[in-house]
Amino acid sequence: MSSISKILHALSAALAVFSLAFSTLAPPTPMPSTAVSNDRVATCDETLYPTPTPPPNPQSGEVSPYGVYEDRFAVAEAQQMPTGPSAFDANGKLRPDATAPTLPPVPDRQFALLDTPTPDSNGVTADVTPTVVPTIIPAKLLRVVIQSGHWLNSELPYQLSQFSDDGAYAGGVAEWKLNLHVATLAAGLLRTRGYDVRIVPATVPIDCRADVFVALHADADSDPNVYGYKAAYPRDVNNPVNRRLLADMYIEYGVATGLDRNYSISLNMSGYYAFYNQKQPYAVDPRTPMLILEMGYISNDNDRQFLSTNQDVAALGVANGVDRFLQGK
Repeated sequence: MSSISKILHALSAALAVFSLAFSTLAPPTPMPSTAVSNDRVATCDETLYPTPTPPPNPQSGEVSPYGVYEDRFAVAEAQQMPTGPSAFDANGKLRPDATAPTLPPVPDRQFALLDTPTPDSNGVTADVTPTVVPTIIPAKLLRVVIQSGHWLNSELPYQLSQFSDDGAYAGGVAEWKLNLHVATLAAGLLRTRGYDVRIVPATVPIDCRADVFVALHADADSDPNVYGYKAAYPRDVNNPVNRRLLADMYIEYGVATGLDRNYSISLNMSGYYAFYNQKQPYAVDPRTPMLILEMGYISNDNDRQFLSTNQDVAALGVANGVDRFLQGK
């Protein structure tokens, strides 16, 4: 065998050994799958995540200013939205009754009898008129999905890693904790009215479908004089009911809280990542009525004071806005 043949033979043997060794290695970790499983479509099921527990009182932190680029279309539309009755009296004071009325529960209830008569110590059964109370078992539960902005942001998939932050901080208030408090309270109110309510974190289940989707956030700005609540729906999603949902939320949240409205709708709002399932799968199905609500500016002393001490009122405004929309009023 010539020297060249020996070299080629040695190289061939080395390649065979290398191929055998490489085949025994563990395969590389695949990228996260974007396949849609049946149990996630049309459910937006919160069981994918831990049951939310209201966090402790927010801790102090620094302001994280948001983007300042406005969506002119959204601003113009917000300025056309109707307003509810004035929440203030003639002296400019917030009326004690300045919360929107609780709307009636959804129809198609079943009923249960309580206070079943029981015999006393002598075996005598007293005449007791059973109390008829509604049991929350509607014929068809309407599903409401509330996203608690920035909650569990560390679990965002790689496609959304650029959005992994805890939100705004100002004056001792952490946005993600405030969002979770209000989301939990609003969900409780809506459940008592007969709705199937799911709370989801920063990661929205793939192609999340519901009868309504609301993302809760609180805003911040480097200018502490900026204040007010605002809302927006996805500009590029052709769903005409989004505008009615927006109007209903503007009315009910404003009436309940008495906060002023802010018209500075940013491109970050109308282009909210959870709105666009054409760009990434962890988003709301475009057939679902949806909006994002910035409940106020925690960088503003007045807004922050209100949201820190009146989260139940903010939750009532959110619940009434959703209820008004689903009741078709």
